[in-house]
Amino acid sequence: MNNIQTNLGDLKHQLNQIQEVNLAQIDRIQSLLEKISNPNFEKLSYQDQYDLKTSLSDAGKFMRNYMRDKTLKLDDIMHHIFHYCLFNSYAENALNEKVKIEKYKDKPAKTIPHDIFKLIMNDEDTSQLVKNKLIIDRGDKRYKVKEIV
Repeated sequence: MNNIQTNLGDLKHQLNQIQEVNLAQIDRIQSLLEKISNPNFEKLSYQDQYDLKTSLSDAGKFMRNYMRDKTLKLDDIMHHIFHYCLFNSYAENALNEKVKIEKYKDKPAKTIPHDIFKLIMNDEDTSQLVKNKLIIDRGDKRYKVKEIV
């Protein structure tokens, strides 16, 4: 669980950082666009026009490259979160068996379906005393009462 928390913290930090940087870049690009689209732009020196258009181009490139890098970082973090949250089939099956056993815990032995009864007999967490009682109550000849040491 600690790994999930750490990665969620990293994800939140990265998203905040992306938002902060991109909002600043958007403001920068909008400011440059206002200057370039201004009717007085043509009256500026060629050097000033060149500098403004270069700045706009650089800002666009920066945003694209920044988002590419951050996307890779986010994908890596999300992969870790996915991995740590994964409920693999073995764990899911084991827990599902426990759920089925729990459902019939307080039922009379004769009313327990055979597949569930078999799960109980194979369950390591069910005491041999309980298993023996169920075998006796059920009268199932397929299972032997084991001695408790």
